Amino acid sequence: MCGAVYSGSPAATEGGGQSFLLVVNDLISASTALARLVSSALWQLALQYAENIGKVSNLIFIAPFCSLVLIHFALGEQILWSTVVGLLFIVAGLLYQQFGARTHSTDP
Repeated sequence: MCGAVYSGSPAATEGGGQSFLLVVNDLISASTALARLVSSALWQLALQYAENIGKVSNLIFIAPFCSLVLIHFALGEQILWSTVVGLLFIVAGLLYQQFGARTHSTDP
């Protein structure tokens, strides 16, 4: 799974600590691959059943907000004021695109 980790050197496989790290690295890689597979499948289903694909596509920009909340509560990561300002811009842009006035026309 992780070609960069398996360098082929005897030092990489000797000792319990390093072999444990290799197992942990493989588990992390496998769980990441599974998470990407599941999220891609769910995303495709959402696009397939959506009435307006444009509105569903904009939801991808919510990922930074969800990730920040998750790492704050799960890992205790500190949230800086500059991050909050950036998230407010993201949310404001999404709200404007979803519910804002549609005064622009593409007709010449």
